[in-house]
Amino acid sequence: MSQPQGTTLKDGARLSLQQAVKFSWACQQSDGHWVAPVHSDATFTAQYVMFKYAIPGLSLEADGGILRKWLFADQTEDGSWAAAPGLPGSLSTTVEAYLALKLLDVPASHPAMKRARDFVLSQGGVAKARFFTRLYLASFGLYPWSAIPQIPAELILVPTWAPINVYVLSYWARCALIPMLIIRHHEPIYSLPNGHSPDNDFLDELWLDPSDKNVPFTPPLWDLFCGKDRDAIKWLFVAGDKLLSRVGGLKKGPQRRLARQRCIDWLLERQEEQGDWGGGAFTFIHPSIWALLLEGFPLQHKAVRLGLQALERLAITDAKGKWLQVTPSPVWDTTLMTEALCDAGLSSDARLNQAAAWLRDRQITADHGDWRVNSSTSQPGSWGFQYYNTSYPDVDDTAVVVMTLVKQDPLAIASDCVLNAVQWILGMQNKDGGWGAFDANNDARWLQKIPLGLDSDSLVDPSTPDVTGRMLECFGFLLANRKGACLPGPIQHRLRVAAKRALRCLLRDQESEGAASGSWWGRWGNN
Repeated sequence: MSQPQGTTLKDGARLSLQQAVKFSWACQQSDGHWVAPVHSDATFTAQYVMFKYAIPGLSLEADGGILRKWLFADQTEDGSWAAAPGLPGSLSTTVEAYLALKLLDVPASHPAMKRARDFVLSQGGVAKARFFTRLYLASFGLYPWSAIPQIPAELILVPTWAPINVYVLSYWARCALIPMLIIRHHEPIYSLPNGHSPDNDFLDELWLDPSDKNVPFTPPLWDLFCGKDRDAIKWLFVAGDKLLSRVGGLKKGPQRRLARQRCIDWLLERQEEQGDWGGGAFTFIHPSIWALLLEGFPLQHKAVRLGLQALERLAITDAKGKWLQVTPSPVWDTTLMTEALCDAGLSSDARLNQAAAWLRDRQITADHGDWRVNSSTSQPGSWGFQYYNTSYPDVDDTAVVVMTLVKQDPLAIASDCVLNAVQWILGMQNKDGGWGAFDANNDARWLQKIPLGLDSDSLVDPSTPDVTGRMLECFGFLLANRKGACLPGPIQHRLRVAAKRALRCLLRDQESEGAASGSWWGRWGNN
């Protein structure tokens, strides 16, 4: 915005602040909170289309046109779909969007489809797709299930003391894995517009060589054993996958029925009353419903019905069309907006009192949650990111909410709400002095050797500099509070001890080489 002629920089800043405050109040919901759509890449919308097309009883008739409109609008100039604005095109995202458009009756001869096809082929074709894309394609007979790594359902039965069990995985990997165990067991194949086939040619135009689709996902064992990329741990995982394939993935084993039931019990126990899984993220809701349906749950079953409602709550319809956000962010949005308005000098405004009350009402006091498995505390008192999330609170949100509540009302520092939250944060500190995002001591980094082609640290939730730095910011803010109240002495002492350990962790994690020397790399990709 250009500065009006004749005004000073200070005047211009004051005017901008007034306009921003006015806009912020206009965005506040009637119950006091704020929420904005979370921009998401095309994979979630594409998978939504695949799901509604595949499952009998669901239909794309009502929203097919606006879904198609959004997918076209999200396509980039080179024909691809990217994981985020400004990033290069993603082969897997493009393959999924292309299939979704074909399911929405867009012919392969359409100019946008031709550009997408050219991009995919230039990147090596469907054979180069990621694990999850392969799995979705396999469910339509577009990829052989034999080319998908084995993930036996018996993993759910492994005790927590074992080196590999579901709780050594990060929360997001765990919530995606459990329903995938069921899906991988059933290996469903759904019909396409050209019929039902385990070797369907519906996407053959995206293959460099459609005559051979059984492309191994993992590297050859010999290369891992003595080649330039040799890696003993990866070799063990790949050898284990091949052995499991030889014995049919343990499908006929004596424990399979128990394992499947345990997976379903796990899902039902963690479904929120409102229908969400994993806090309300698409990547957990979608496969969880799918798994229940494969196990014979009808669409009318309460768990499925509520799950479908939760899925639809992620849908956004705007000028571009209909699309699926990965997750809502009301707690985070409300916290940051409240903090910003406090910084603008409006902490006593009644509308911020309402926002603070909304946040306090969202504090998680439930006596369950996967965080309890490895935490040194059983004291609840945290916050999650989304509307409906009692099982997976996160450390980052909790620290920011605490600071915001005290900034809005300094006397809140002595409240049970804040004291319980502080004790929960202290109990989530890792042995190395830092904090992860959702779990304590979830740092089995060797799991990244599992050849699934996932991003760094996506299978685990170790200490990261950004989350650890946020805890130090929170502790410093609380210890420096001098506005009429303060923390009890014993808690102040615990904060100082924890802060010293956290500082040592940060110094160890500071980058020391190359262009990044002196910086830190965070969980959410910031440094």
